[in-house]
Amino acid sequence: MRLSYSILVGTLTSLNADLELASDQDFRAGEFYMDILDGERSGEINLTIYDDSLPEVQEVFLVNLTG
Repeated sequence: MRLSYSILVGTLTSLNADLELASDQDFRAGEFYMDILDGERSGEINLTIYDDSLPEVQEVFLVNLTG
């Protein structure tokens, strides 16, 4: 089975002072897929995070799963 997913900047709720949206300079956003073979019950979502030396608060990103 092929499962498509996207990694994107977003929010499900209002952000507070401790949370900010990550930017695409902080991680690799885009459309991706994984193949789950017959008999397997899970898969792995790969996320590339770019390291920088900027002080930042805790940031969030979204993973949107599609069939």
